[in-house]
Amino acid sequence: MKEFIRKISASERLYLTGAQLYPPFCIRMVIESDHSIAIKQLQKAVSIASKRHPNSRLILVKKGMHSFWKDSGIDPPVISLPKSSEKEFSSKMNSAIDAPIDYKKGPTSSVYQIQNATSFFIIFKVFHGTMDGKGAISWVNDVFRALKKETIIGATSTLTDEGFLKTTSPKNSFRKNYPLNATPAIKKETRYKTDDIATQTVIKLPGKHTAIVARLIHYFLKKGKINRFMIPVDLRKHVTNIQTGSNFSNPIFFETDDSKDLEWKDIYVDLIEQLAEKKELQTGQYDTIFHYLPVVFLNYIQKKLQKKQINNSSFMLSGIISHMGKIELQNFSFDNFNPKGVFFYPMHLPNIASSFVISENNHQTYLGISVPSKLADSKDLSLSLKNFKLQLSQDRIKNTKPSVIEGNKKNDFPYQSIDKWLFEEVKKHPKKIALREGNSNTTYEKFYSDLSAIANALATNYQPKGTIIAIHSKRSSYLIKSIFAVIKTGAAFLLIDDSYPKDRVTYMLNDAKVTLVITDQLMTYPEGVQKIKINDFKYDNFRNEKNEIPTRNNELAYVLYTSGSTGKPKGVCVRTESLLNYLNWSINYLSKDQTANLALFSSISFDGTLDNIFPLFSGGSITLYPEPFDLDLLSRIIHNPNINAVKLTPAYLKLISLIHIRATHSIQSIYVGGEELTRSIVQNTFKNFGNHITIYNLYGPTETTISSSYLKIDYTTNLSKKSVSIGTPIDNTKIYILDKNLQIVPRNKIGEIYISGAGVSFGYLENLLLTRKSFIKNPSYPDEILYKTGDLAILDDNDLIHYRGRNDHQIKINGVRIELPEIQHAILNTPRLEDVSLITEETRQDNENTKKIIIAFFTPKNINVGDIKKQIASQLPKYMIPSKFIGLDKIPYTKNGKVDRKQLLKISKKIVKETKVPIPSVLNSKELNLLVIFSEILKIDKNEIDREDSFNDLGGDSLGMLFLLDRIEKELIDTKNIKKWKEKISLVIQTPTIKKIGKLLNQI
Repeated sequence: MKEFIRKISASERLYLTGAQLYPPFCIRMVIESDHSIAIKQLQKAVSIASKRHPNSRLILVKKGMHSFWKDSGIDPPVISLPKSSEKEFSSKMNSAIDAPIDYKKGPTSSVYQIQNATSFFIIFKVFHGTMDGKGAISWVNDVFRALKKETIIGATSTLTDEGFLKTTSPKNSFRKNYPLNATPAIKKETRYKTDDIATQTVIKLPGKHTAIVARLIHYFLKKGKINRFMIPVDLRKHVTNIQTGSNFSNPIFFETDDSKDLEWKDIYVDLIEQLAEKKELQTGQYDTIFHYLPVVFLNYIQKKLQKKQINNSSFMLSGIISHMGKIELQNFSFDNFNPKGVFFYPMHLPNIASSFVISENNHQTYLGISVPSKLADSKDLSLSLKNFKLQLSQDRIKNTKPSVIEGNKKNDFPYQSIDKWLFEEVKKHPKKIALREGNSNTTYEKFYSDLSAIANALATNYQPKGTIIAIHSKRSSYLIKSIFAVIKTGAAFLLIDDSYPKDRVTYMLNDAKVTLVITDQLMTYPEGVQKIKINDFKYDNFRNEKNEIPTRNNELAYVLYTSGSTGKPKGVCVRTESLLNYLNWSINYLSKDQTANLALFSSISFDGTLDNIFPLFSGGSITLYPEPFDLDLLSRIIHNPNINAVKLTPAYLKLISLIHIRATHSIQSIYVGGEELTRSIVQNTFKNFGNHITIYNLYGPTETTISSSYLKIDYTTNLSKKSVSIGTPIDNTKIYILDKNLQIVPRNKIGEIYISGAGVSFGYLENLLLTRKSFIKNPSYPDEILYKTGDLAILDDNDLIHYRGRNDHQIKINGVRIELPEIQHAILNTPRLEDVSLITEETRQDNENTKKIIIAFFTPKNINVGDIKKQIASQLPKYMIPSKFIGLDKIPYTKNGKVDRKQLLKISKKIVKETKVPIPSVLNSKELNLLVIFSEILKIDKNEIDREDSFNDLGGDSLGMLFLLDRIEKELIDTKNIKKWKEKISLVIQTPTIKKIGKLLNQI
């Protein structure tokens, strides 16, 4: 390889003098992460990258009267410092960043790895006399490419800014020569008696900020004084096919002596105009003189000038602002080393009062500042930057109303213990009915006595406090008693639906480290898990009139598993305080006008179940329905005189409207959640239930405890949009609409919903990485935790939030949250299966509503679909099983390496048309009627349906099945045969094909 040697440029000769005044005169790039990199791996990567970045390992050599930089051939040292306490860390960090670099011996860079109590830091140092900031970033990028065994780009050109400008700078076009008359950007009135060293600090600003250089200049302008700032501009944009790591920048300037009416926008326009005119290509008239002055003499002159400027508080420049640009954090990731931030320590230069350095990455901006210590100390700098940070926040909201809204602040919970609160309700009305199940009623007195007996049994035979106890049960009074019994013991409960496959149940128990299950199921649980058969429980053996009533419950109330993007369900850990807050709000708002008597008929593994328990804290009741949900059950619920409130998804409200169930006046309140609510559904609900009802549109992810916002709708509510608003936050809850940089967006602009407040849960059980990803610190208020929902929304001028869909692969089907990657992982476990990809397809049901189905594509295509279904049936609930499976030779990908979802959608429609068998001419009249019903419910062309196709395989779901059964009953069954038809329904559900249903109809 050709020897790397280049002449020192004029600016670099000045930098050598700067190293004498403000050592170590290095660019110091710091990467912060939760993990470290093995030192040997890092050393090897640094060695590989540095060979292609000779500027990182130069040595100063002389040839006659001239000085040169030459590749020393010595790899930069990589030094690992031992873990430090918080007290030791600051001094160790300073010793690393301030350690000198001997450019006369080489190499001109070094790497340090240091650790404090919470983070690891890798510090890349390069001597500014040989490399600029962009060159340093290029070198570090290649270090991480070497770690990942990717192609090294390198920077081997000897071209410098001086060499480039000699051929490019306009002739006889020089920038101004500036006198020593600029006022310092930062100056303390009281002068510090210290050695002439630089004071430096770095702060983090939330998000990214438009025109931050102009804003920074504007903030530090001194009225009535001469203000002059220098902004280095990277010249690499003017060259192509040249990779150089040398100093390769030239400045533009901003100067004013009248800042009275100047706005930051004026400064921004000035800088943009200079760049448009390519003012960065201008040189100083006397720049080349530095080639001919000895470095010793330059040192002497610079030292005298610096002293004079500091003493007179009058400088050539008020400040220099170096913007390192946007830095992509993913470029610096490797294995478990995932960077949290990348920033630069500022470096002070002669003739300049203040040095600023800016770097942006992901959702944050770092700002570093350095001044001579006689002008300011670290407290002065911190205060200046803190005030600048405040100014940025004020500017952001100055002319626009921000998209942030907060619910009422209420801390007046009746009790700090759920058990104590329930006990007080028992004392108020012991003989009132709390639970209804079939023909059996349970009073508050009996209910509390039974749950206390269960709690006593748990406390006597086990050590439940602080543990997680699973409840695996159907919807019954046993379930409700068990929930409150577990709470009473100081344990947390985990609800498991009785319809879940065994493998999923086993995973949840193992993941939550459950050792005790309260159950009414016959399932065999994993070894080491004990069980209490609650349906055989002997209450009288454990009754104790002197029940201990805890004044405060365990901090963890319950764990609820939701679909997981990593391929496994994840356990959400909900705090007792969060549940108390929701119960208190529910009582004050959802049952403010009357005591609520609710129906519980949904799956117990969704937090909607817990939404049904609040009536027990205000003298209300719960009616339990353990049987599977069908049209008959739905009709019985809304006609039950003991039920005055019901929770339903929009899909079920639509079903009620379509099948024309007319409710009695007993229903007063309807709580809606799980899916987007439309205006037409609301209007039809008032028609079906009467204008007296109140509808509550509830929104909230499991991670923020049941519901986070609500909209109260009565018959007079003006619904101007097709989609109904999700309202405003509940008590002690704050909702932000943020952009991708975690900045608050203006009103009526779309952004992502972030939620803070009392409802935010602890995070995900035994999953710190996922918790940190979704539960983040508010950049503006680090003590506030925000939950990143992934839901998009706008906040309008009337303080109403409007849902606008998702920004990821999470979907909802019939109100149930589903992560597609979990389904994908389950399918991939099928033997011989190589690749799988999922898409969702929407079919329009009417003018405002669509139906969503999941389609799975897999390779190789000769794998039997039945084998795949058998494989995933043991891992996934039925609602997560894809509606369609399509085998392919290969999954299509885009040029960027991503799955081509548009192509998959086209393939789906094409394959359906090509593979369907034409409608047999032998279809009898009943089968033809069934074909029409199938087609209209599934929104599929009749020619795409075979008489032996399963309704479920064609995209039907549980709700669609209800539509199917209802239409068959109304259109194909005589009134006198309704009873016989009811007897056949179970067979229809088992084999829902046109052929099978047709045979069953002929038997009636």
